[in-house]
Amino acid sequence: MKKFNIILFYILLLTTKLFAQTSGQSGIWYYTLAKDGSKVEITGCSEQGANYVLTFPTYLEGVPVWCVNAKGEYKEIIIPEGVTDLGRFNVICQKVSIPSTVKKIPEKCFDQSRIKEFPIPNREIVLEGSLFFGAELPETIVVCKDWIYKPSRRKDIKGINTSIFSYYLTFAGSRGTKNVFFEEGIKEIPSAVFLSCEDVKNILFPMKSLKSIGSYAFAKTGIEVLSFSYDPQQIAPDEIKEGAFALCSNLTKIYWGTGVRTIGKDAFQECNKITAIDFPPVLRELGKDSFKNCQNLIAVAFYDIPESTGIKSLLESPELILKEGVFSNCSNLQKVFLNKNVTYIGQEAFLDCKKLTFIQIPDSIKQITFGGWQKLNDIHGTFHGTSLSLATQARIRELGYTKEF
Repeated sequence: MKKFNIILFYILLLTTKLFAQTSGQSGIWYYTLAKDGSKVEITGCSEQGANYVLTFPTYLEGVPVWCVNAKGEYKEIIIPEGVTDLGRFNVICQKVSIPSTVKKIPEKCFDQSRIKEFPIPNREIVLEGSLFFGAELPETIVVCKDWIYKPSRRKDIKGINTSIFSYYLTFAGSRGTKNVFFEEGIKEIPSAVFLSCEDVKNILFPMKSLKSIGSYAFAKTGIEVLSFSYDPQQIAPDEIKEGAFALCSNLTKIYWGTGVRTIGKDAFQECNKITAIDFPPVLRELGKDSFKNCQNLIAVAFYDIPESTGIKSLLESPELILKEGVFSNCSNLQKVFLNKNVTYIGQEAFLDCKKLTFIQIPDSIKQITFGGWQKLNDIHGTFHGTSLSLATQARIRELGYTKEF
């Protein structure tokens, strides 16, 4: 039995050596040879410098190169046709040339890098998760309509408040980019694509094709003015999803263009430089906590659609829903102007808006549904903590409100 175990041990040892990957150095290149010897991955280079052009070989000692990695400072990095995969590039350089044979860029590929010319080619290519966390990128990025995004499950990046998200994408956490332009033809901006890119100041959206802006797409960016296109024949975008512009502390103005139908949960939470908002007449739903903690917000207005605009054809429903906590803790909010389409105002919608004294409610409104259990005293009502005038309180009571002010 003992002899059999010894023989088995040597068989396993021989098998392990036979099929193990071989690592080594050939000239200036560090490499790992595949188990079957059919291809080689370049893991590094012994040469580098600010004036050195790093040109990877197509073959290393007659074996095709399938994957490349780089670390250090270079003037330029050239990856030849035939290479199909990229590893990790923790580099400082002017430019990285990616060949057409590379069909995807893996997660963390350019983390912490500094690249002066944008490296992703303007063609169909799969972008896997967050690629540039901590990287310094060019001042202007043009987002290509042909890029394909694959979600990430990184757990080393923290988002809004202390939540950890499971879908960080592409540019999240990068630095240096101030201007972002989206090509026409893009229908949806992916979730978290520019999350925590605090240097981003200006965003140019597609004029006609845009349908939705993904969750936390621009949360915690430095955007100052948000502007959408005006086209009386269509709405672009149709939806702004959860947290899309949350924690944008420099955002001062929003120009809705034709308008937005749905604004999601937390979409503009803690945008503290906004002082006034004129909501678009096509708005159908304002999501939970969507403008919560906007501390300098003074006035909000919901407008009806003017007869002369031709936008009426875009409406599917005349109802406007304001969900729970939409303006809660907006401590400087003073005036609210509702339009005739308001049918529902959620629980704690104006909670602790301590300076709120006036809400204009059109005479045409005969009833509004107020969220929350109206008969439970331990649950705050829609207007708890406000300073509404007695006349405003009386008008709200007429509409069915029974909780405290």
